[in-house]
Amino acid sequence: MNETSLRGKVLTGTGFLILRQITINILNFLGNLILARILLPEDFGIYALIMFLITFFILIGDSGLGAIIIRKPKKLSDNIISTIFTFQQIFMFIISILLFIVTIFLEPQLKKPETIWLFRISIISFFLLSFRIVQVQLLERNLLFGKIALLEIGEVLAFQGTAVSLAFSGFGVWAMVLGLLVKNIVMLIIILFISEWKIKYKFYFRLLKPILPFGLSFQGSHFLNFIKDSTVPIWISSVLGIKSLGYLTWANSLAIYPILLSNLLSRILFPFFSRIQNDKEKFKNSLEIVTRVNLLIIMAIATILFSLAKPITIILYTEKWLPALNLLYLLILVNFLLGSVLPFINAFNAIGKAVYTLKLAIAWIAGFWLFSLILVPRYNITGYGIAVLLTYLINIKCMHDAKKEFGIKILKNILPPLISFILTVSIISFIMHYITVNNLVILFVFLILTLIIYLLISYVLNGKQYISDFKFILKR
Repeated sequence: MNETSLRGKVLTGTGFLILRQITINILNFLGNLILARILLPEDFGIYALIMFLITFFILIGDSGLGAIIIRKPKKLSDNIISTIFTFQQIFMFIISILLFIVTIFLEPQLKKPETIWLFRISIISFFLLSFRIVQVQLLERNLLFGKIALLEIGEVLAFQGTAVSLAFSGFGVWAMVLGLLVKNIVMLIIILFISEWKIKYKFYFRLLKPILPFGLSFQGSHFLNFIKDSTVPIWISSVLGIKSLGYLTWANSLAIYPILLSNLLSRILFPFFSRIQNDKEKFKNSLEIVTRVNLLIIMAIATILFSLAKPITIILYTEKWLPALNLLYLLILVNFLLGSVLPFINAFNAIGKAVYTLKLAIAWIAGFWLFSLILVPRYNITGYGIAVLLTYLINIKCMHDAKKEFGIKILKNILPPLISFILTVSIISFIMHYITVNNLVILFVFLILTLIIYLLISYVLNGKQYISDFKFILKR
């Protein structure tokens, strides 16, 4: 695939993923709103536990081998694809059997033994996901994000449609569990239609052995991040109470919006960088462009959220969430430290240095727990925000390592968005001393004003470079 064609696929893929993200967010918001009005908090608690377990075992069952499919620059043989698929199917089948056996021993211990069938049905859902991993990785490798968008939107429609219908019929938590099962059955049907690779069961250990270390290292970083993001909030709820966990969850869900773009781009960047990894100059230039554009957009959204955090909280979410405002400010600042290095993490993975990103993940989880244990008991939920911010200061080391590895310029690419953020927040804060933002109309006007000021400052600081970057990206 030539450079123009590859760049075109990346651009098209970005468009499909943005469309997919908007559609899924709307469907999930409406569906979850209805479910929250019908079902009990206990129902959501049981389902949250089930999803935690499924995600936990998916990270184990995947073994990171799917990433091999994406990062290999050369054409993959059918034998290696079949070997990875067969290994994951066998591994996840064994996990499923073991989990089912565990439910047999747990059943007599439960006050309501019938609830064990919730977990048994969920085990079926878990195994069905083993048909998805390799197929989706192959689509990502070929940058066929339109098909991935179709699959994921179909999954959300299947889940929300089933769950909402059954909830109205009085099924309780079964509405969501059966919704999950229907979602994965629909996933399997769609996969069979859109897949470019037909399922084959073959296993060659000689092909698996050399790629397994990379897979385990790659998946290890994802696993550790999952543990980091899941265990600290659970611990905080036991220390500070369930109300504090609610504040933390709310602030996290709002502060993450700027970085959602990076999550979308990460799905494109890893296969993109993998395909050009042997052309060092092209790799370096592409990495710098992605870093600049990625951070420019991330900090634009972060600037709006930080500048208008208080009126957004009061007008949209009501004053009951104001105790979490300082936490929200801190988590918004994290977007800069995290957004700056996400392209580098994808680049390290693309060139096969998954061990490096695993070490970075270990450093994150160690720092996060250390700072949380020190700061949360003293500063409550604000201490959690400080802990997150201090943890991601580790990313400065990642920036230094990326500069050495890829020969890229760091400060020149990341400072303009940070300066634009600081100046815009200062200007908006000054204006808000004289104009009160107390309704949706004024809030919307300030939102547009904040964005305009940010873009103008960014243009003054680095406008020619940004225009050149976007021309390169949009060029077919």
